[in-house]
Amino acid sequence: LRGLMRLLFAVLISLVLSALPAAAGPVVTVLSDSDNVYFHSGSYVLGWEFLVASPVQVTSLGFWDYLGDGFHTVTGGPASVDVGIWSADQTLLVSTTVAGTDSISNVLPDGSGFRFDSLTSPYTLQPGTYYIGGTNNSTESYVFYPGSSVSYDPAVTWLSGQYAYSGTLVFPGTSDCCTPAGWFGPNFTIGSDTVPEPGTGALFAGAGLWLAWLKRRRW
Repeated sequence: LRGLMRLLFAVLISLVLSALPAAAGPVVTVLSDSDNVYFHSGSYVLGWEFLVASPVQVTSLGFWDYLGDGFHTVTGGPASVDVGIWSADQTLLVSTTVAGTDSISNVLPDGSGFRFDSLTSPYTLQPGTYYIGGTNNSTESYVFYPGSSVSYDPAVTWLSGQYAYSGTLVFPGTSDCCTPAGWFGPNFTIGSDTVPEPGTGALFAGAGLWLAWLKRRRW
């Protein structure tokens, strides 16, 4: 009987652990340098449309810093970039300001990488279609990466490149070509591939009750 209880306990613990969320990470990872670097005098909101099949928690928003030397203004000093995520009906759901001094990750040999600003509270995206965009202040070079140069977290499906002509954060409603590629531009991190289902709490409660019972039995 004692061996059976230990076996059942091990099964319960494995179920609980399998329900735990995965480690946080960026949705987009750039795999290699690209020669598709663009510089224009106009102001843009660069972004992309994407799909999530299961709930995901957005923990930070970010933007690509070409050469890793900050987001520049006309005078050349460090600046910031506004990044947001919209629903399909063009409602701005969450946004933040990414500074040119925020920590940088996914750094390539030329120094380019994504800078991220953490959200005060994670924001959960339910299954559906969304848009992410970030401001480009007309002096920062930006990059078009073909699909072979980037990878996406399995929780997110890239749909199309998006943009808008604006110096402020607006919905990037104009679609671009060239699937599967994208303008970078914005990125975000997620706290888990999927948000734990409501039954996860029951698993933890069951584990607690099981431990209490075993303690009383002094096995």
